Amino acid sequence: MFRLPLSSIVSSDALLLGARAAGFVLLLSCGGGGGSPSMQAPPPPPPPPANTIQVGQGGSVFAPSEMTVRGGTVVTFQWSASGHSVVIGATCANPGQRIANIENAPFSATFTTPTVTVNTDVPFFCEPHCGLGMKGVIHVTP
Repeated sequence: MFRLPLSSIVSSDALLLGARAAGFVLLLSCGGGGGSPSMQAPPPPPPPPANTIQVGQGGSVFAPSEMTVRGGTVVTFQWSASGHSVVIGATCANPGQRIANIENAPFSATFTTPTVTVNTDVPFFCEPHCGLGMKGVIHVTP
């Protein structure tokens, strides 16, 4: 009869513990708890550059509709949708400096704010959508 030395006999508890450890390692190497792979949402688009106003993003709106900058700052109007214009003026009936005619996206135009000695507001609007409230203002500081 063949006998194993006592040191080579493994208890059932030790076998169970070893099997559990092996299963845990296998589970980790498979990426977690099974099931379908996790889907991550794509990262959000980067924010627009500083001093940029989106034209038509989300409808007949400027985003942001208000901005505060120092005099002499270049503000960029960036079209997100087609069929919009940018005109400097306080009321729809009183257009002033035309920044851009009705344009289609993608398009951009720049406006340099005036150098001022006191806080000044520069209102602007979209000519075809002014009656719908597509207006904004740039607050200019010295």
